[in-house]
Order: sequence, then structure tokens, then C-alpha cells
Amino acid sequence: MSPSESRSLRTRLICAVLHHDPAQRIRIIRTLMSVFAWSVTLGLFYVFYVFGMAKREAVVVFVIGLIGFNSLFYAMIRFDWNLRFKDPSLTLLQLVAVNIISIPAAHFLNAEARGISSVFFILGFAFGVFKLKFKEMLTLAAALVASVSAEVMWTVRQGDLSLSFAIPYCLTLATALPLFSAFGAYFSQLRSQMRKAKVAAEAAS
Repeated sequence: MSPSESRSLRTRLICAVLHHDPAQRIRIIRTLMSVFAWSVTLGLFYVFYVFGMAKREAVVVFVIGLIGFNSLFYAMIRFDWNLRFKDPSLTLLQLVAVNIISIPAAHFLNAEARGISSVFFILGFAFGVFKLKFKEMLTLAAALVASVSAEVMWTVRQGDLSLSFAIPYCLTLATALPLFSAFGAYFSQLRSQMRKAKVAAEAAS
């Protein structure tokens, strides 16, 4: 096979697996990067399971979510279904998907594992800093806090968690997530202002 044929085959493979449109290709790559973030969390859940801090169901739920949701997002971008949305990057939907899986999976963790894994709720919001507005991040934070609080209180009623753990845990999330949303909105606004200033400077030169 000649070098030109090899390059042509490589190009066709890239277009088949990723996309022929550079913008869509970047979105697929970002989705694959999020798979890595999901995998890190899955690895943590498996460590919890090995050390008796989580039930097997926590790992199973997370594996199903990782494969199911990321396959869906890949297909949506690969076949251009995402272009029908206001945000073609599907940032908000991806954050919602993470929370849909994380909350049921967390139900099978003990108190120690919940305290450690709670940081991933905050880190998950980092994916929204570059795309979401303050109102969207705050709404997502409120929905997450409400959902987590409902699940935690349900677990307390079942006798698997103590109220002395549940109240500080929920209050911590209720404080940290809105603050992180405000920080993310400020950072996003600052980036936008810097980008506009750069464009204005280039136009003036």
C-alpha cells in the first residue's frame, strides 16, 4: 500500500469513527474525554466495593450508565442529532446524565464512601463552566441538591444512614454547589470578556 493510499484509508477511518466535520469531531473527542472521567469515578466505586464500603450494585449501576449514556451521546453527535439542540455540545444533558447515574449508585455506598465521593458532584460541574450560564448551573445545582437530599433522607428512613451524617452532608452540598456555580459563571464571563477584548485589539491593529 502506497503512502497516499495509507493516508486516504486513515482519513476514511477517522471520518467513520469520529466525523468529517471538524466541529463535530471535537465534540466527539470531548465526549470520549468525559468517558475517561466516568471511568475514574467507576474505578473509585470499585475500590469502595473491594474494601467493603459499597455494595456490588453501585459498580453495576455505574457501568450501565457509563456504557448507555456515552453510547447515546456518541451516536447523537456522530449522526448530527445534536445539531437540533441549542447547545450542540450537549453539555447540560451530559451533566444531567452524570447525576442520573451518580445518585442511584451512591445509594449503595456507606457513609464513609459517600463523604469521599461527594467531591465528584462538585468536579462534575467543572464540565459546565465553559458552556453553561449562571442560571443554568444554579438550576442544575438546585435539582442535584434536592435529588441527593431526597435519596439521603430515604436511606436514613431505611436505617442505613444516621441523621447526624445526613444533615451536614446535604448542607455541605447545598452550600458548595451554588458557590461553585457562581464561580463558574464569573469565570465564563471573564473568558468571554477577554475573547472580545482580543478580537477588538486584533481589529484595531
